[in-house]
Amino acid sequence: MDIDTAMCAVNEGNIFRFLTKPCSKENLSSAIEAGLEQNRLVNAEKELLEQTLRKSVHVLSEVLSFSNPAAFGRAMRLCRFVQHVAEKLQLGVTWQYEIAAMLSQIGCVTLPPELVNAACAGALLDPDEQRKFDTHPSVASKMLSGIPRMESIVQMVAQQNNPTPRIEAQSIEQKREIEFGIQLLRTGLAFESWLGRGLSPDEAVKRVRFNLRDVEKSILDSLDGLAPSFKMQTRECAISDLALGMILQQDLSNSNGLLLVAKG
Repeated sequence: MDIDTAMCAVNEGNIFRFLTKPCSKENLSSAIEAGLEQNRLVNAEKELLEQTLRKSVHVLSEVLSFSNPAAFGRAMRLCRFVQHVAEKLQLGVTWQYEIAAMLSQIGCVTLPPELVNAACAGALLDPDEQRKFDTHPSVASKMLSGIPRMESIVQMVAQQNNPTPRIEAQSIEQKREIEFGIQLLRTGLAFESWLGRGLSPDEAVKRVRFNLRDVEKSILDSLDGLAPSFKMQTRECAISDLALGMILQQDLSNSNGLLLVAKG
């Protein structure tokens, strides 16, 4: 094996150590032990990052659910939408898109609940209210920017409503991932918005297709299988009769008007 072949094997094959034959038992044993230790350190760092990320997302989601149930409900519906598209398109790794969906509304913690309730219900906001509501993605990006390994997700959340996003990426693959995530969020939010205005799922899909023609065709095509999953029987029932699988068609509030559980 010449030096060029060896360098190619190390650089492109992620080889930890390169040994030549004949190799002594001591050198071989030392290389194996060093490799095992390196693998342990890499796995430990990965586990720490995953736990930190998972717990951070969980805490932020709980904060949102307590402070603004309507925004939390919207985020959870958006997450289900992302999961549907991911399954439909048979995407491999999807955790970054799901986390972006779950945290897409976290910036709403700085807004009055009444404003968020109105926006999620599809109400027409006055210009000042709309400007305030439109700030929540940038607020969210500032809140999330301090969490390790969240750079791509932060850009997805920050530009969730931007049809022409400006993306900073270290590779073509990362740029493609961020672009796809932004389009996922835009499509899901548009679909959710039309549903909030009282449109049927089928009609909402038509509106999304018409208004978001710049979105990837594969994402828009996945909407066709989404509408039937929303077709359910609507009926009134007592709180004691609520069961897993039911979805609230309207907000649940107490006698004082306090929102307890958001629709969806």
